[in-house]
Amino acid sequence: MVDRNHHGLSNIRAVRRDTFGPGPGLGDCSVMPVGEAPLPDVDTPTAFVTNDDYHEFANEAQTPEGYDLVFRNHNATVESPSYLGLWTIFDYDPDVCAEVCYKQPTCKSFNLYISRDPSRDPGPRCPNPPAVANFNCALYSEPFNATMVTNLGQKRPPIDPNGNDFLVKLKASNGYVQNGEAYDHYYPLIGYDGPQTLPGAVNASDVDQGEGQFINTLGPYPDFKPYQCARTCDAVSEQRRAEATVECLKRPAEVKRCTFYPCQYFNIYTIVDQDGQKHTYCALFDAAL
Repeated sequence: MVDRNHHGLSNIRAVRRDTFGPGPGLGDCSVMPVGEAPLPDVDTPTAFVTNDDYHEFANEAQTPEGYDLVFRNHNATVESPSYLGLWTIFDYDPDVCAEVCYKQPTCKSFNLYISRDPSRDPGPRCPNPPAVANFNCALYSEPFNATMVTNLGQKRPPIDPNGNDFLVKLKASNGYVQNGEAYDHYYPLIGYDGPQTLPGAVNASDVDQGEGQFINTLGPYPDFKPYQCARTCDAVSEQRRAEATVECLKRPAEVKRCTFYPCQYFNIYTIVDQDGQKHTYCALFDAAL
């Protein structure tokens, strides 16, 4: 059994980025967050692309436990239909990306890189604004490989009086894919206490469904992977939080609608059938037992 400890992931310094604006060249010139990555002395796309200092970030980065490095130090990023979203982080740190990936139930790989981004949302009143540089984690729900590193950046219109668009450029791009081995024991400890060995499975039929009780039993799974239970537990909490937020906005005077019971505890266990086949299950609870 594993019990949530309310620590760990809540302190990750990562911010999800909205990459969609009102349309190409129609930005309102709102100020973008100041990037944490260094910029070259000269603010031009060429100076960014030819800045050899960025190579050090990529080449010195350590591969997180549970991941394989599938490419290093490219000037492009992964293009894949399994893209989950983009997070800006505050250092070139693969471990932070790995923890952000853990928080997304379907994440299996991530692309860490440095980007040259506009300091304002480009629009008619601020074409080709000065640049900032960001450390980014792009997450994916499927593994990728080096042949998929094809995004070289893009133009951000409108053009300035000299006829130049803002050019987004990419450097120090590293790709990491879960290897399914060390990952199994690395992640269950994040945000949870345990594990504690039990003589058998918790009998969910003896626990009432309702407030502060049994949620559901999921499975069977082919392998004993506690991180899958942890991810599912986290996803249930996020879903309940979102539902409570919507209900609270509808009827703020009804306090009960503004509360929710997060997933607090899970029990992972394996059953061996009469043919000797093993089947693993996760039982989720919204109260520690």
